[in-house]
Amino acid sequence: MSLYEMIESAFLQVLKTGQTPSRLYLTDEGLRQLINDPTLGASWTPSIPDFWDQRVLGLPLQKSLAHNAIEANGQLIVIGL
Repeated sequence: MSLYEMIESAFLQVLKTGQTPSRLYLTDEGLRQLINDPTLGASWTPSIPDFWDQRVLGLPLQKSLAHNAIEANGQLIVIGL
């Protein structure tokens, strides 16, 4: 399962619990995986040169030193553990 598929799955699980996802936290390696993911790579907005300013599933990106995670209602849900 690719990182994007894990993010998408976590995003849907968050929605199913009635929470609102608000931000996606990625490590540098996580961002590299998404940039190289053929599923998502084509959807990056070319007019936004800095990948950190892109959005994934409508969520703004934030750099994380420790884990890839989705923030929902003030809580972090770690992705890919």
